[in-house]
Parts: sequence; C-alpha cells; structure tokens
Amino acid sequence: MPSRARSLRFKLALWFVLVFFLIQAVLMGGIAVFRRDVISRSSDDSLTNSASSMVDSILNAETEWTEELLVGSVPHESGFVLTALRDEDGYVLTSSGITDLELLRFTPSEWIPAGPIGSAHSTVRGDRAEALVGEPHDLRLITLPFRYEGKLYFFQAAVRDRLWESLLGPFLELAAIGVPVGVLAAAIAAWIIAGRAVAPLNRLTQAARGVSPENLNERFKISSTDEEIGRLQAELNSALERLEEGYRAQDQFISNVSHELRTPIAVLMTQAQVAKMGDRSIEKGYGFVKSSERSMQRLGKIVESFLVLARADFTQSRPTDDVELIDVVLDCVQSCQVLAEQHEVRLIPNFVGVDDSSTGLVVKGDAELLQTMLENLVRNAISHSSPGDQVELVAENNSSSVRLVVCDSGPGIPDEFLVRVFDRYVRTPDGVSRRDGLGLGLAIAHRIAMLHQGTIAVTNNEERGCSFEVSFPKDDPS
Repeated sequence: MPSRARSLRFKLALWFVLVFFLIQAVLMGGIAVFRRDVISRSSDDSLTNSASSMVDSILNAETEWTEELLVGSVPHESGFVLTALRDEDGYVLTSSGITDLELLRFTPSEWIPAGPIGSAHSTVRGDRAEALVGEPHDLRLITLPFRYEGKLYFFQAAVRDRLWESLLGPFLELAAIGVPVGVLAAAIAAWIIAGRAVAPLNRLTQAARGVSPENLNERFKISSTDEEIGRLQAELNSALERLEEGYRAQDQFISNVSHELRTPIAVLMTQAQVAKMGDRSIEKGYGFVKSSERSMQRLGKIVESFLVLARADFTQSRPTDDVELIDVVLDCVQSCQVLAEQHEVRLIPNFVGVDDSSTGLVVKGDAELLQTMLENLVRNAISHSSPGDQVELVAENNSSSVRLVVCDSGPGIPDEFLVRVFDRYVRTPDGVSRRDGLGLGLAIAHRIAMLHQGTIAVTNNEERGCSFEVSFPKDDPS
C-alpha cells in the first residue's frame, strides 16, 4: 500500500526546521570544541596557582612536613581531593586523601641538567581514579617541582575533573530552554514561509480544476513574481495549447471520417432505393451488385486509410526490425502493377549504389508501414501521369543515408501547394488526377517517414513532373 502523501507546505516546513536544528547542532559543536580548550587551559592555570600557593605555605611553615601540615595548608577554594609530597626519587614523604599510594602517578615535567621545568598535568580516569581516592570521579592531577634547602621535591595535588560539566552546563541550559523555543519559532516561521511559497501552486491547482474540453481556449493567469512559478505557468499554458490543437485535430478527423463514410453509404442507399423501383430484372440486379461493389471498395479504402493513419499516429517509438528496402521496392512494384497497367503507365525500379554483397539498404523499421508509404507515393504518381508516361522508383545507398525517390512525368504541383501537399485532406486542383482520393495518401507517407526518423520532401522536376524523396539515416553497425 503506498504511503499517504504529505502536503508540500508541511514538507518544506519540516525541512526548514531540520536544517535549523542541524545548523544549531553544528554551531554548538564548534563552540564546544573552542570552549573545551579554553576551559581546559583555565582549569589547569587555576590548579597551578592553587598548587603554587600551597607550596609557598609549606615552605613557610616551621613544622615538620606531615599529613596534618598538608591538610592545614590546603586553600579553601582549591577543591583538592588529594595531596602528596615526594622526593626527587618519587618516594611519597607524606600524603592526604589517597586510598592506594601505588596508584598515584608520578609525572615530572621535562628535565634539564639543572632540574625539572614547570608543572606537569595529567588526568586519571575511571576505575583507577576511584581506587585512588575512593570516589567515582575523574581527576586532574598536577605535579609541581620545588626546591627546599638545596634538595628537589615534588608537590602533587588533584581536583575533580569538571571539564565536561563546565563544558556541557551552558549547553544543557540552552537545550532545555533555547532549543525548544528556537525550534518552535523556526517552525512558525517555516510554516509561514512555506505557505507563501506554495500559495501560487494552490492557485494553479484551483485554476486547473476548471479545465475541461469545453474551455480549452482559456489560459492560466496567475500573478506571481516568482520565476519558477512563471515558467510553470508558461509550460502549462503551452500544454493547454497543444491539447487544444489535439482536440481540434480530433474533431476535424471525426468530421472528415463522417463525411467520407457518408458518401459511399448514401450512394448505396440511393442505388438500393432505385433498384426496388420499376422492373426487377437480372440485368438490373447485376448492375446494382456492380455499383455496390465499387461503393464497398471505396468504403474499404477509406477505412483502410484511416486505420493506417491512426496506427502511424499512435505508434510512439521507432520500429526496430531490420527491413530490406530492395524487397519493399519490388513488392511495391508488384502491388501497383495492375493500377499502372490500367492507366498505361510503366513502373521502373532503379537501384543505385547497390551490389550483390551490399546490405546498405537495410533500415530499422516496420516493413508493412514502409511498403504502405511507398505504395501511396507510387499510386499518387500513377494517378497524376498520362498514358505512356513512366514512374521511376529509385533506391539509393550513399555514405550517410538511404534514399527512396519516386519520380513521375505528370503536370507537377502548383507552387502554392508545395508547402501544404503533406497536410491531411489536401488535394491539388491540377485536372489530371484520375483518382477520387481523400487527400490522405501523402499525409500517411509523411507520418510514416517521420515515425522512422526519416525526412520526406517534394520538388518539381525541371521539365515536367515532380519527385518525392524519402531519406532514412543509416544505423551505426557498432
């Protein structure tokens, strides 16, 4: 089951809030990294100052270095949880707050011949820290060297490591108060902005609901300063124009079909009514049958033409079968031979640039449609030819294309009809044609050529007649 669709406004608002939250998280992470270094340095400086103060107190004391001295010298604000005094070999002279002396680290700073330099800081974590002082806290430990009566000693002290508490404290407050307020404000702002963004789309949706076959001439007129909405509106209006043209063509097609079918049917009805009147003789019955046969043949040709045209119109992709155009030409000559003999016209096939081993006249296509295309061109040429004329069918193979040319010796085509000769239902008033056609033959040929990614053109010959040329691109054999 498909998931329920969400509104675009909701999605935009959600994305806005998510981006806001992500930016906040990245920003807080960057601040945390910066604050971590600052807080760490500040804590270590404070620890060093407290340890130095305690060392001064020890050096100024006139009593023996004992645990009581250490405890009594601890500054009130230092927060030390352990203290210890070591000699230069690391032996613990005295200590306070330490559960296990063996766990007390000894990390003197860098040594030079004169002795160690400055203090050293380290961190004791986890079980080791808990075993050291008996409390489950990480410790920050300082080892501070000093001299007393010419001898080297080390003072050690540790405080609870509150780095993460200091670091996360402000962020936890921000997370508890600022983040919910910020997310709520971002959500409200996002909802308003998203509403503003989708408002033109909602208006287009409302306008689209009113589109119907009865008002295809109307166009979308949504005022918007957004470039994207303007482009969308323009594309929708362009689609409506194409749809309107399609409906007009469909209406025209239905009108022409009705008109063309009505004529032979009306003839049949008239002949049938006439046949019932007067004497009923065998000769009169045979005359009616012969007349009916001619009318039915015309009706069949009309239906066949419409079916072929509809098939070509509704075929979306180019057919992919290998078709040998030499066979198409020869079959076309054989199919049109009877019509040519009736009009005393000779059909002459001619193959140029083709030898016995050539396969250059093979194209990708539909053999039946290609033969229909060529037959329409040849029958058109025969119908406009005079007795004794010839119609030449040329199949030519060149480097980049395959051409089919049909040449006749008729009167040619008037110049004003050259640009419209492939339109549907166009018939040239030349006074020569002996066919009562529909004006669909050349339109069918044109549509089939376009379907096969070819081109079709017509030109008048220099002396007389005209030539129809169809060119197909060669397919890359690789």
